[in-house]
Amino acid sequence: MTSSRRLGTCMITADVDEESLVRQVERALAAGVDFVQLRRRSRPTREVEALARRLVGLSPRARERILVNGRLDVALSSGAAGVHLPADGLPVAAVKQVVPEGFVVSRSTHTREAVERAFGEGASFVVFGPIFPTASKPGHPGVGLEALEEVVRSVPIPVYALGGVTPERVPQIADTGARGIAGISAFEREDALCELLARIHPVSSP
Repeated sequence: MTSSRRLGTCMITADVDEESLVRQVERALAAGVDFVQLRRRSRPTREVEALARRLVGLSPRARERILVNGRLDVALSSGAAGVHLPADGLPVAAVKQVVPEGFVVSRSTHTREAVERAFGEGASFVVFGPIFPTASKPGHPGVGLEALEEVVRSVPIPVYALGGVTPERVPQIADTGARGIAGISAFEREDALCELLARIHPVSSP
């Protein structure tokens, strides 16, 4: 017996100019993407904060969906929905102590141990991968679908699959029980985004 469910989606912003980024985020939010992770590594704090405020101000829905990668201070000051912590970032438990109730705290993970630790510290959800080979991790073969299924079964919080995610691979990811998918390129172009969302809404699950 199967039922229909919709995989969650987490867009990670590409390293593009600000106007292109804002257009991509607007398009993704309008299409129903669940979270947008603003990642601007090595950019000045004031620049990232100004951009985060701009994204949060796009719409009432944006305020509930924008996460800031790695910069808790910016996430709090901009009014974002939460912060996404890199694998080597601040401990989830420490962040949970200083953020308001309902503030999203997600974590990048690469091992089952890291997933379980993030859950134990109170993470809202985890991003796990890379699942498949991806250009952003040259030489890495990907941890594979079996590893994804294993971590999904190990914790009750949502696990989002990252790395080499394409529309064609959505059914395989859904079969592992993962709650969602995350990525950059799959959300960057309008045609890719439309194809991806068409594949994930809905998928069949036991």
